[in-house]
Amino acid sequence: MNTLPRRLIPYIPVCTVCTCLFVFALILSPLQNPTSLGDGIRHLALAQILHQGKQFGGWGDFVTSGYFSLHSSDPWYLTHLLITPLGALDTVLAQKIFILILGFAVGASFLLILSSLKIPSRMQSVCVLVLFLGNVQWMLRLLLGRPVFMMVSLLLLLLLSFLQRKTWPLLPLMTIATLLSHLFVFPLFLCLLGSLWFVLQREYRKASCSMVYAALGVSVAFLLIPQNLNYVHYIAEVFLKVPFNVQLFTGTEMQSGIHRMAPIVVLLGACTLFLRILRMQGRTTKEEMMARGIVLTGTLVGFMTVGMLVWVRMLDFLWPLLLVLLAQILSLCPSLPTELARYLLPKRVLKKRLAWAVLLLIIFVNIAKTEFTFLSTDADRNLGQFADAFKEVPPQSRVLNLDWDLFPALFTVRPDLLYTRGMDPSYDYLVSPHSIDLYSVIRTQTPDAVDWDNWLRELTQYVPSDVLVLWSANRSAVLNHLRTIPNLTLLRRNERIAVFKIATSLTHEKE
Repeated sequence: MNTLPRRLIPYIPVCTVCTCLFVFALILSPLQNPTSLGDGIRHLALAQILHQGKQFGGWGDFVTSGYFSLHSSDPWYLTHLLITPLGALDTVLAQKIFILILGFAVGASFLLILSSLKIPSRMQSVCVLVLFLGNVQWMLRLLLGRPVFMMVSLLLLLLLSFLQRKTWPLLPLMTIATLLSHLFVFPLFLCLLGSLWFVLQREYRKASCSMVYAALGVSVAFLLIPQNLNYVHYIAEVFLKVPFNVQLFTGTEMQSGIHRMAPIVVLLGACTLFLRILRMQGRTTKEEMMARGIVLTGTLVGFMTVGMLVWVRMLDFLWPLLLVLLAQILSLCPSLPTELARYLLPKRVLKKRLAWAVLLLIIFVNIAKTEFTFLSTDADRNLGQFADAFKEVPPQSRVLNLDWDLFPALFTVRPDLLYTRGMDPSYDYLVSPHSIDLYSVIRTQTPDAVDWDNWLRELTQYVPSDVLVLWSANRSAVLNHLRTIPNLTLLRRNERIAVFKIATSLTHEKE
């Protein structure tokens, strides 16, 4: 049987990464619209503004209410600078390119760790395939084009620095991470764990150096960020409090991910099984697992797993970290999967390589499910519907977007307007808890019991606005009541949204 030339074997993992990115390109190519109307396109819309040379002083430039209207800042400062060149492109094309860039960044960081573990190239390729194509939920999240995966890549590079016992890279990596976004708290947490890991091994100099470099990196970044005091306030008062406040109505990223943990449980089971076998056979010791960083990665995975029970966002970080942990365990004995397969499976199964066939079948099914998910809903994400509905709205109008998740799509098509709500509904609660009650009226199950005229009057006194907009799907009864309000005039309504003009007399009543 023909085999691959030995000199080409080391390049198999790199080719596997390229193949996975090519698969992503094939999935994205038939899509005519963004893969999501979430915050991914919001960042690209801001990149278009920056590419045009316009000034941006923070998200307070675009909102009239909520947290950022009082403490304007840009928690994604470096992210927006890096993607500014994409602002020259159409939103859909820019998003596709950005997704491939994110995939490359994560894949490159992941490969660097695998190569440092010196596991066989074929095993590295399998890990890459499982990373990109083995978890539908993780794949879908990557293809949403959210900048969080830049932080995933940085977290992997930080972990590599600890595994190689190098502390100086923490300075540039933590500087970049802090400038990229407020999610730098995840790499910072790794730095704390890494320092403790050094202490447990009595490497006190490395422990102190790692903490100093991490602290210096964060400090330098804070000095470089515009509105740095507001950025610090955002992290202290919002980012570190909102996830732990159970009474808040939060976005989907802050909700439990327990229903998406099946692949996580499988990998955790594999790690536990392999490690148990190695320990029973005396092929490794606790001291070796500590020295090789398995304890460090395992501790980080443990925290992330618990975190995912509360916040689904942890999946972005947890999935690649779990695969790194699995690779570390297998690096103790690379032949272990083969030995276990020979023990558990019949010889005829091994000869026919059915295990590989099962893996490829799972990957094929995952690709098909992902493609179907995006293609079947592509028309629902048409930005033209939002642009058409706002044709009659003049620039600088104040838009009362009752549904907070309308902001990314509206901001993308009309960045020249001012919006009442954006980012996350919890930000409204932090500034005015009563506002949540006013906004949630449109979700009532008994619209006949609402005094809509008084509701609108109270709402516009709280946030003076020129235009009111909300999702129109499954809200026929509410929309019919809104049309009866004397101070509201329906401008446009389509399958996605309904836009109303608020009477000038009501708009200026408070002012």
